[in-house]
Formats: sequence, structure tokens, C-alpha cells
Amino acid sequence: MSRQIGYLVHYEENVEKLKAELDKLVDERSEVQQKVKAARDNAEEIKEKVWKWLTIVHGMKDEVDEFLAGKDTEYRRCFKVWFPDFYSRHRLGREAKKKTGVITGLITDGKFETVSRPKPLPDIGIACVFDYEHFESRGRVFKEIFEALREDTINVIGIYGMGGVGKTTMVEEVREQVKHDKHFDEVTWAVVSQNLDVRKIQGDIARGLKLNLYKPEDEVRSAGDPFLLGVLSEEEAWDLFKKEAGNLVDNAQIQPVAKMVCEQCGGLPLVVRVVGAALQNENKPAWDDALEQLRNSTPEDIVGIDPKSFSSLEWSYNRLEHEDARSCFLLCSLFPEDAEILIDDLARYAMVMGLLKHADTLEKANNRVRRLVETLKYSCLLLSGRSIFLSYNEEAVQMHDIIRDVAIKIASRDEYAFLVKTGGRRLPETGSFECKRAISLTSNEIEELPGDLNCPKLNTLFLECSHPSLIFPDSFFNGMEKLKVLHLSQIHTESLPSSLLKLVNLRMLCLDDCEIADISIIMELKKLEILCLGGHDIKVLPLDIRNLTLLRSLDLRNCYNFRGIAPDVITSLTRLEELYISVDPNKWEEASIPELNKLTDLTALGIHIPNTTSSLLDHLFDKLNRYKISIGMPFDRIEYWNSLSSSRALKLVDVPIRGGVKILMERSEVLYLHDLKGVKRFFSEEDREGGFSDLKYLQIQNCGDIENLWGYKQLPVAMGSFCKLSKLEVKSMRGLKYLFSPSIARGLMQLKELCIRRCLRMETIIGNEGEEDEEEVIFHRLKRL
Repeated sequence: MSRQIGYLVHYEENVEKLKAELDKLVDERSEVQQKVKAARDNAEEIKEKVWKWLTIVHGMKDEVDEFLAGKDTEYRRCFKVWFPDFYSRHRLGREAKKKTGVITGLITDGKFETVSRPKPLPDIGIACVFDYEHFESRGRVFKEIFEALREDTINVIGIYGMGGVGKTTMVEEVREQVKHDKHFDEVTWAVVSQNLDVRKIQGDIARGLKLNLYKPEDEVRSAGDPFLLGVLSEEEAWDLFKKEAGNLVDNAQIQPVAKMVCEQCGGLPLVVRVVGAALQNENKPAWDDALEQLRNSTPEDIVGIDPKSFSSLEWSYNRLEHEDARSCFLLCSLFPEDAEILIDDLARYAMVMGLLKHADTLEKANNRVRRLVETLKYSCLLLSGRSIFLSYNEEAVQMHDIIRDVAIKIASRDEYAFLVKTGGRRLPETGSFECKRAISLTSNEIEELPGDLNCPKLNTLFLECSHPSLIFPDSFFNGMEKLKVLHLSQIHTESLPSSLLKLVNLRMLCLDDCEIADISIIMELKKLEILCLGGHDIKVLPLDIRNLTLLRSLDLRNCYNFRGIAPDVITSLTRLEELYISVDPNKWEEASIPELNKLTDLTALGIHIPNTTSSLLDHLFDKLNRYKISIGMPFDRIEYWNSLSSSRALKLVDVPIRGGVKILMERSEVLYLHDLKGVKRFFSEEDREGGFSDLKYLQIQNCGDIENLWGYKQLPVAMGSFCKLSKLEVKSMRGLKYLFSPSIARGLMQLKELCIRRCLRMETIIGNEGEEDEEEVIFHRLKRL
């Protein structure tokens, strides 16, 4: 009885002791966090009990803060009447005493002798790079690199070896392992191409971190500790070859020939993959023919490429069934080394250059190019791009530098007449241009372009000259009357040459990251169908753009000083199929937004609009096939949003979920939901008919009214819904107690990453409330939690 009375009498004393102990706990936590930071800076592994203690302390502090805030409210209520509420004082005093005891115990537990242990060298099988092969010949180099990374005296590490041996893949594996093991607080990635662009590299790095250099063997020895990466052993090459070519190579008749074909690949993983993929599940005559062609081919002499490798890669190119697939492959060689090539861009170029059959709209061209890209990736001639939110980027492709060199060599022959040149202070001799149909020139050293190139057959010109004092003669475009595609990148000049008006057949003009003060001359190019001003400093779209009545695509992405479009301008561009605009949503004239509904051919849209105007575009949203739309997002985050690559991406910030917005949600591949008010559930009974079947990435944040993500307890997900969901992030969701029911969880067969942060009421990931289900749920593909 005396203890119960003590809670009542010593109420205020108990509360003050609780506050004092909490302050001590916070101080102890700060000391532990400093030790943890020092240990991580030293690449040491933090003990599990330390992480657990920090987590408990974090929760206890929140709990006590909430208790003290509620205590003050209840205390004031107690003394508003003549007689105090003795029951409340007793309860609060008792609770304060109990919490004080728990905190005292935590303070004692936090007196760790050490918070970390030396991190063991990783096993090569831990990290996960897409399609990485763990060969014994790579294991030794991999571990030696890790030993070097732990040496404070080594600042630069080099990896060298012949082209196609797997240097980039090795660096990617090291990067993923370092991130996985938290050796460093930050890990960055920068590509150093032949045409060195220091500004771009600095932008990619963002912070001073260790840098891997890609240089020939005679140069790489200056790069700290160099590591030689050799070719695969005979056994390793055969294992990789079998994986690509299929089980048919074990057939008694085919296996001897297959092994001889594999030998022709020279142990280079890149070549082994490409040749193996080209012969997948082929019959015996096809294998005999392949061996004969590889043995009798005439090797080409390309610096850095083994002649046998060239013959093997060209043979794989020749085996492509469709001419437009071969044309698409060669088109990729015009882009700079290591470039991420957007499929949307590839489709535009291919259509205008006449490389596609039966593609009379940009949507048809896009669909066709996507199929061709899949063929080329399946043949290992193209790579998927990189993504900042998924492990790969389906909206972009890359060319391995060796394959690009082979493509350039093939495309330089008379039947294609491509010229691709990188670097140097001056252009090749003018006579070398006369027969060319496509030219790509990249240099940051050229100070003056020639006055007259004389290119009577030229169809396509890519020109990247980033010298700040570049002289761009008025007569530069003389002699290019057949030019259809012009791509200028990083050009700095006051105005475009007047000879641009002689390009009477020009259908596509791209000014990529250019600084050109006066672009009014463009508005006189009456046959223009595609206009891209990405990254330009344009502020207002000239009214004369109404003259471009044939315009199908207008791209104003990353034009951050753009102030919007005047009324009645967009409606004059009646043939627009694609429109991409970066403009501060707050600068939109509300009257001009509904004009977009009048673009009856529009199938692709990238736009940022205020959350108050979304309902004005319901009709337009219903017919879009490709989109990157943000509604209500602060403009200072739009650069990040533009960097996301997805054919259907939607971000909603404080937006009602209804009408056209709801339709876009259900068709999205990437979906962000932030600060939604009044929304109780993300997926409800109305959404059962196959909605969200393409959704790959979902982030839900600060939607406090959502009680559960997937609606009713007994509601099954429709067949196909969420079947592609690969990454789910849930943040600051104060109402959630659990994420999935067991039946929902079993349908998430592709889930690879699950991130849960600041969901303080969440008790479990899978909750069986309302379901009688004891069967175990396993996320077979989950790699990160």
C-alpha cells in the first residue's frame, strides 16, 4: 500500500527523475554513435548488439517524449477542477517510475567496451551484380583489390587487361560488394571515356572518392597498384559458353564442334557470351557453319581488340535475322563512348533516318525499336542501362566499348559509310567526308570548325564540340542539302550558322546541353518534325514556333529557366505526338493547361503541374501510352525526377486520387505517393481487375491516413496485379501496423528490395489479421531489406 501511495505523493519527483535519466541516456547514445562512426570510417563491422541497443534507445526516447507530452496535457486537466484527479496522478507517477528503471538499465547496457570488430575479407559470392559470373580466376584478383582498398596508403587502384576481358564488370562487382559491406559511407561511379571531359567526371563523382582508371596496360602502371585481369581458363570459358548456348551443347554430336567454337572466342567473357547466345539451341549444321566461318574469316586490325574477337563479334552481328536490327545496332555506334542511349531517342533517330519499316508514328517506331533492342540484348550485343532506383534500366541501353569499336568498323564500310571520330584538335581531311552518309564527331579541343565540309550524301550528323571559344562559321552547313538529322551537343555560340536554312530536308534537330543565345532561326525550318532543346537556357518559347506545323515531338526537358508556354501556342502544333516540358508548376498559366487536351495525337507526355489543376487533364491522361508526370512536386526536385528512366512514371504530392490520375496510377511502372490526405488504403476493391500489373517501383511516404496498403483484410489481389513489383519503399507511415497479409505477400514474386523507415507503429511485415493462414511466406528474390 505504501508503494502505491508513493506513486501519488512523489508524482512530480518521479517525473523529474525520468527527465534526468533520459538526458543521461541521450548523452550515452551520442557517445556510442561517435564510436560507431569512427569504427565505420575505419571500415570495421559494427556489432549486432550495438545496433540493437541504438534501435531500442531510439524507440525509448520517442516513447518517453510522447509520455511527457501527454502527461502535461493530463496534468493540466487534473487541476482545472477543485479536486485533483488522484487516479491520473497515481497512474502517471507509476509509469514514470517504471520508465526510469528501464532507462537506467539501458544506460548500463550502453557501456560497451568495443562497438565493432575488424571486418573479414568478403567471399566473392556475397555481392550481386546482374549476370556476374564468379570464376576462380577472378576470385584472387577480387580479394587482392579488397586488401588494397583497406590500405590507407593506397589512393588509386587500376585494373588492366585486354578489351572484353571483364574489367568494367569486375569494378561493378567491387562497387556492389563495398556498398553491401558498408566499407565506406558513400560509393560513387564515374565513367572516364577516351574524350576526357573533366567537368563531367567531377559532376559524376560529386565527392572526392577512390577512382578506378581504365587505361591501356602501358599507361595504367601509374595508377597506384595495378591488377591484371587475364582471360578465362578453358574450363571457365566452356562453363560460360554452355550457359549462353543452352543444354544442346551437351549433345554427343554437337559438343566437339561447340568446344572448337568456344576456343575461337579466345577466353574473353564478352565474346564467349555473344557467340554462345547467337548459337543458342541451334542444330548441328548451324554449328558446323559457324565454326567454318569463324576459322576462315579475315581478321580486322583494331587497336585493343584481338583479331579473333573481332571476327567472332562480326559473325554474331551477321547472324541477326532482321535488317532493321542490324541498322539499329550500327546506329548506336554514333553515340559517344559509354553513353546511356534512351530508347525513346533511338526510336526518333531510327524513324527519321528511314531505318524502320511500317513505322509512320513515333509510337509505332518506339514499339518497334523496343523489340529490336530486346533482340540485340538477347544476342548480348547491347547492355541494359543503369538505373538509380532499380538494378537495371529498361528505358536505356549501352554498348560495351569493344562491341562499339566493332560496330564502328563495320559501319565504316562503303555500304553504310559511317564516320565516327573522337578527340583531336582538328577534323579529318575534308575529302574524307564526301561519301559519308552518317558522321559522329566528338572533341573538346577543336577551336574552329571548317567553313565548308561538302557532304552531298550526308543524312545524319552528330557534332559534340565543347570548347568554350568555338568558332562556328556561317557557311558550315553548305553542301549538306540531304541532311535529315542534326544533333549538336555542348556547343557554345551566340547564334546558329545562317547556312542552317539550307538544310531544306532537315526533319530532326537536337540541341543537347548547348549554350546558344539566339535560336530564332530554328523557327524557319518548316519540315522539322522533332525538336529537342534539352538543357538549353531557353526562357520563353518563341511564338513563331507556330510555323512548325509538322512538329511531332517537342522536348524541353532540363530547361530550368523556362517560364512556360503562352496561350494558344500549343494548340497550333496539332500533330504533336510527344511533349516533354520542365517548367516550375507555379509558373504555369492555368488557362494554358487545358489546351493540352486539344492535342488529339499526343501519346507521350512529360510534365510538372500544380496539384490544383490535375483534374483539368482527365481526358488527356486516359490516352497516354508513355508519361513522366509529377503533380504537386516542388520544382527544386525536378532534376532528380527527370533522371528517372521509365516509360510510365507518376509522382503525386497531396493530390486527390480520382479520374484520370487514378487511371495513370494503375498503369504506372514507377509510382510515388507523398502526403496524400484522406486516403485510407492504396489498393481497394475497385482496383481488382488487373490494375498495377506493370508496377515495378512503389514509394509511399507520409500518407498518415493509410491504415493498410492493400485494402480489405479478406480481399485477394486480382490475377496479375503487382506481379512485377521489384522494389517497395514505405516511409513515415504512422498508421501502418503491418504491410501485407499472407495472401498478398505470396503474390509479390518479383520483390527484390523492401525498405521500411520511420513507421513507428509497425509491428510486423506480414500480419495475418483476419486470415487463418499458417503457411510460411518466402520472398525468394528478396536481396535487400
